[in-house]
Amino acid sequence: MKDNFILVTGGAGYIGSHVVNLLIKKNLSIIIVDNLSSGKISFINKKAKFFKLNLLNKNIIFKKLKNFNILSIIHLAAYSDVIESKKKPKKYLKDNLLMTKNLLDFAVSNNIKNFIFSSTAAVYGNVDKIKVEEKDPKKPISNYGLGKLYSEKLIKKYSLNNKLNYVLMRYFNVVGSDYKRRIGPIKSGTLFKNLSSNIVNSNYQIKIYGKNFNTMDGSAIRDFIDVTDLAEIHYLILKKIKTLKKVIINCGYAKPNSVIQIIKYFSTLIKKKIKINTLEKRLGEIDQIYADNSLLLKILPRWKRKMSTKQSIYATLKWEEYIKKNKI
Repeated sequence: MKDNFILVTGGAGYIGSHVVNLLIKKNLSIIIVDNLSSGKISFINKKAKFFKLNLLNKNIIFKKLKNFNILSIIHLAAYSDVIESKKKPKKYLKDNLLMTKNLLDFAVSNNIKNFIFSSTAAVYGNVDKIKVEEKDPKKPISNYGLGKLYSEKLIKKYSLNNKLNYVLMRYFNVVGSDYKRRIGPIKSGTLFKNLSSNIVNSNYQIKIYGKNFNTMDGSAIRDFIDVTDLAEIHYLILKKIKTLKKVIINCGYAKPNSVIQIIKYFSTLIKKKIKINTLEKRLGEIDQIYADNSLLLKILPRWKRKMSTKQSIYATLKWEEYIKKNKI
């Protein structure tokens, strides 16, 4: 009898490797597909089967994976740099969509019934609401968000003509690390990453963009969710997808923090003052947005937030210490 597998694309990446580790801990058999353009070999769980593949090549996907009995696909592989998406629209509007299409074709051809897709809060863009629901208008202001929205629409289209269950997971700002397993964010640019890197290198200052946002302290407000809690949501969704059938969910805490609040949390934890250097506000930055996660809580009534903001900060700092020590 063949093993039943879960296929995780992008399983060597920051979020994907957390998801894979949890699924393997739950005794599931996993296939990882990753081209290692941003993922790392060291993040790959040795208990998983790994294929270094380019998802833009449909023929190689069919060739390498056709003999496995795959029950579900968790599709996390994508180009995901919002700033780069402005400079290289093809990668984000065409390539990300083509990767999704190739996987959908593979799923349909191999009678795979369940498709979980990592989308983003960036699909909402500059909406008129602060607390956004899944049904709210989508007005993405980046090619990254627009490309994800295209993929969402393509998945819905495929599900109309095929017996395909899907869950579209709109991530808000993902933070934290599993520093004990040596997995965390590599790419700089995010608030938690930049703060932690600076602190570990005894640089007690941070650049922020804009001070005139329409918020309580003038800095942008966002919904930060720990990657550990996000991985747990993936596992619980995977268990229920057959009954859920077709769902879109926000993945956030509905507990927003401002940029300045986060800096103060870091400062309190390390017991040092962090100097804030304010630069010009970046074009297209939204004042404030956070998740209405009531649908998530309705679908997964047993899911509860495990990681506090303090724990996320601590884990990120520990990860940066590991990076520095091992010169990663």
